[in-house]
Amino acid sequence: MKIRIAAFATVAALALFPTSNDARAEAPSSLTIDLAVGGTLDLVLVKGGTFTQGSPAIEKGRAADEAQRNVTLSDFYVGKTLVTRRQFGAFVSATAYRTEAERGTSGGHGWDGTTLVQKKEFTWKNPGFAQTDDDPVTIVTYDDAMAFVGWASQRAQRRLALPTEAQFEYAARAGTTSAYYAGHNDEDALGIGWFKKNAGNGTRPVASKTPNAFGLYDMSGDVAEWCRDFYAPYPLGDATDPVVDAPPATDTPRRVQRGGSWLKDVTHGRSAARARSTPGSRNADDGFRVASSDLVGKPAFAPTALPPAPLQVPLTTSPTNAPSSGPGFGAIALLVLGGGVAALLFAFLRGRGRPAGIPTFGSGPGDVSVRVVDDGFWLGAGLPAGTRVKYTCSVRGVPVTDTVNVDGGARGTFVYTGGAPVNVRILEVTSVDDDYPRGGGGPMYRGANPNPVYVGVPVRNDDPPAPSPQPFGGYPPAY
Repeated sequence: MKIRIAAFATVAALALFPTSNDARAEAPSSLTIDLAVGGTLDLVLVKGGTFTQGSPAIEKGRAADEAQRNVTLSDFYVGKTLVTRRQFGAFVSATAYRTEAERGTSGGHGWDGTTLVQKKEFTWKNPGFAQTDDDPVTIVTYDDAMAFVGWASQRAQRRLALPTEAQFEYAARAGTTSAYYAGHNDEDALGIGWFKKNAGNGTRPVASKTPNAFGLYDMSGDVAEWCRDFYAPYPLGDATDPVVDAPPATDTPRRVQRGGSWLKDVTHGRSAARARSTPGSRNADDGFRVASSDLVGKPAFAPTALPPAPLQVPLTTSPTNAPSSGPGFGAIALLVLGGGVAALLFAFLRGRGRPAGIPTFGSGPGDVSVRVVDDGFWLGAGLPAGTRVKYTCSVRGVPVTDTVNVDGGARGTFVYTGGAPVNVRILEVTSVDDDYPRGGGGPMYRGANPNPVYVGVPVRNDDPPAPSPQPFGGYPPAY
C-alpha cells in the first residue's frame, strides 16, 4: 500500500496581534480545557523570570550534564498535573488513535512483577499493574504525547506543546534552589513524589502528593515526563527561552525526559536531573504533561465547524487538445460569467481578511489539500488515521515546524497554529501501519519551488525490530 500526498500552499495573510505586554496583561492565571468525557485539563500560568538551570557541584546525585547556566524564560502555561488515563482515553475515544505500542508488533515495556519486559499485550491500557482513571497515562512514546497535544490544542483553541526542558526545571523549582522543591534530602523527595522506595510496583493517582509553590503536582516522581528538547549538552553562556529543536549531529537522536519515576530512586527526581530516551521508547514509567507559550487564545473550540472549501486550480491546461471547431457563443458566455463570479467571490473573501483557500493539487485516494483559515489549517481527508504529517509555516512572523497525527475524520484533520499561518509547506508524511515497507517508494508531496515538482519522501516504520526472546535484564536501555 502506498500513500501519496500532493500539497503546497503559499498564503499571504496580514493580521494585527497584541504585543507581548498586552498578551501578558490578558493572560488568565489558569486555563481549563474541556475534554468532554475525559473531564478537564487544567493549566497554570507560570510567570517568567531568570533562574539558574543545572545543579551545584556539591549536590548529591549530580550528573556531569548538569552544568549551571542562567536562563531567562517568558511567561508560559504548564499542566497542573500529569496527563491521566481518563484524559488520554478521551483523546483515543474522539480520534480512534492507536499508540505506537498498539500499532507495532512488539508492544511496550510493561511490568512483569520484577522488571520491565517488552510484550505485545503491554500498552497504555495495560502497563502490567493496576491503575485508576486518575493515574498518569504511561507506555506512551514522544509521538503519542504529541498526538494528544495536537488534539488538546483543537479543544483549547490555543497552541499547546510539551514543555521545554528549561520550562520544566523552572516550573519544578518554583523559585527554589534546593535539590528538590521540598528540600535537599531523600525524605523531602518522598513527601512530594512517588519513587521506587514508596510507590510499590506501579504508578499512583496524580495530585496525591504535596504540590510546589506554583501549585503543580508530581513534578518529581510517578512517571518520567517527555520534554520538547532533543538531548544535548547545555551550551555555554546565558540563554533566553532555549529549546533544542535538532539533535546533535554526533549523537543518537534522543528526547529529554524529566522528573524521575516510580521505578527510579529519588535522585532521578531532582529538579536538575536529566534523562534521555529515544522518541519511540514505550516504557511503563513514561508519561507527560502539556504546556503552552500561547498566552492569548480563544475561549472555546467548535468541533462541528466545517473547513472552508479549497480554491480549485488546475495543474495544467492543454489548449492543443481542444477540438478544431471552437465553442459556441453560449459556452464562451458561460465561461466568462463563471470566471467573473469566481473572481468576485475570491475578492469578497479576501476583503473579509480570511484566506479563501489555496490550490489543491492531485486527485484520488491519498491526495491531501491544505485549507488555511485564520487560526490554523485543515489537512484534507484521504490519509488513514495515525499517519504523521510534518509541516512548516510562519505564524505572527515566528517560524513553526511541527508534526501532527492524522485523525482520519471525514472532514479532514484540523491543525491549530494560534494565528493565520503563512507559507504552509508539507515536509514529510510518515506511515505507521505495519503493512508499510521500511524505506523504498513512499509518499509524495508538493514542494515549495516556484514551479513545484513532486518530491519523494521515504516511507518509514518507526516500530523497532522484534526484540530478542530473552527478557530485559534490569532497566530498559532508554535509561
